[in-house]
Amino acid sequence: MATTGDIVIQDVPVDWEPDHRCCLECGNDEPLVRLSAVTHTKTAQQALACDRHTKQVAAAMG
Repeated sequence: MATTGDIVIQDVPVDWEPDHRCCLECGNDEPLVRLSAVTHTKTAQQALACDRHTKQVAAAMG
């Protein structure tokens, strides 16, 4: 888990909601894609992002 200001980033298990796992930015929904949950602690906004887009999604939320 990583925290930057009001943003918390956590790993998402590979078996979590297999029919609803995809990156917000690129739409990658491959079964083995590594996703992170990006959460804004003050607004409770949440998004999933692949490794390639985690920083971009966090910046857009923060």
